[in-house]
Amino acid sequence: MPFIRRTLVLFLVLVLSPQALAAPPARAAAPQPSAPPAQPPEPGTCSTIQPQVKQCAVSAIGGVGTFGVIVAPPTGLVVAFDDAVTGMQPPPSSSYRASFSGTTATVVPIVRTPIPGATVHFDTATVHVTLKLRLGTPPDTQLLIVDPRKGLRDEEVERRVKEAVDGLEDRANQRADELLVSDIASSGVDLVDADVAPSRHDQVVLRAQKIARIGNRRVLLLSIMNRSADELEVKSVRAWLGPAGAERELPRPTYRLRAKTVPVNEEMAVAVSLPKPLASSDRLRLRIEFTDPERSVELAGIRVR
Repeated sequence: MPFIRRTLVLFLVLVLSPQALAAPPARAAAPQPSAPPAQPPEPGTCSTIQPQVKQCAVSAIGGVGTFGVIVAPPTGLVVAFDDAVTGMQPPPSSSYRASFSGTTATVVPIVRTPIPGATVHFDTATVHVTLKLRLGTPPDTQLLIVDPRKGLRDEEVERRVKEAVDGLEDRANQRADELLVSDIASSGVDLVDADVAPSRHDQVVLRAQKIARIGNRRVLLLSIMNRSADELEVKSVRAWLGPAGAERELPRPTYRLRAKTVPVNEEMAVAVSLPKPLASSDRLRLRIEFTDPERSVELAGIRVR
């Protein structure tokens, strides 16, 4: 009896298990083959991308190509190039309307029976293409002109740009050093006091310290002292030059800050390149502008020597 009971239990487990009760799996649909991506055709030939759309490759030498296209009124043909179209020899205007703009051109039959055997020629900076217009159906609506040399041409451009850029900073620094040394050799170097009283405004002190003459160049060294309870962020430095009271603003003064923010109870250095004065009476006026406009401070009467 125990044996029979165990056999019955085993039978029920096998028959009523989830796997046995589950419906048989549905047969998976066979995957449909996807269309392979369109590959560029061989030079001098065309290939179809999709119905009524094809691409044609010019020759690898000279970038020329002659291709046949099917036209049927009133459907137009759009031709796309890598570069801007620079010229066109149109087909007979009695049968076709042709135009170009940028990198595309269009050819449209305008009569029911266009002149057979017509051709149209297009030029860009790199290719010359001739299209033979043949009547038929279905007509071609889009044509992509492929230049197999484009990749090599792009690589050559990148190579030349890299050659030009590599070492550019080093050459610029070397040239700047040569000019500086030549300037010093011809005109010498001086460091003099700025000889102007500090300017104070709203807990900010602007002090001109020294004028450095390096050859024919002059640089004013200043300091900004922040005695307020807040950090100050410099927004800009403006400069005016001319007789006192009649100065004219300089469009783009050249200056450098040790940092854009002046901490509380600290002093920050500023260097301003000075223009060459036009007359001995010319004076420089500087204005340091902060993001808080109420803190902006000016220093006037600076003699450029």
